[in-house]
Amino acid sequence: MVESKAAPVALLPLAPQISRLINHLPSSIIVESFRLSYRGLCLSTTSVSTPSDLSRVETFMCTLLSERSSVQCKVPSSHSFCKLIGVPFLHNGNPINLKDASLILASSVYKDSIRLAVPSRIVRNSRRADTCSIYFNIWDSQTGS
Repeated sequence: MVESKAAPVALLPLAPQISRLINHLPSSIIVESFRLSYRGLCLSTTSVSTPSDLSRVETFMCTLLSERSSVQCKVPSSHSFCKLIGVPFLHNGNPINLKDASLILASSVYKDSIRLAVPSRIVRNSRRADTCSIYFNIWDSQTGS
């Protein structure tokens, strides 16, 4: 996302130039689309931009806009809700706890992509069930996950 103190509508004509710059960066990023957003211009890319890519776009934008304008490029982030189902409720004879849940997530093949936004929640499926569900929120868009 490219944010500027300039009116977002003023950024829209610059989008094709920004797209060409990004498509020629040494990284493998390609701009798929662009649109106006609440606070600026949102560019949809094929992968997550690196800090170096964002810095280059900021520098480029500063040359296009007046000197009074400030530009900030950043990767949007949000929470995504996920859950693990059918997890055994008892672990070593005791009810599963947050530490156990963290170990289960850490053993996942997706462990490198998971960044917890808040602590996990454990919910037993019923009072007599031997399984539970682990609910967790992760940050997305920051690591391409």
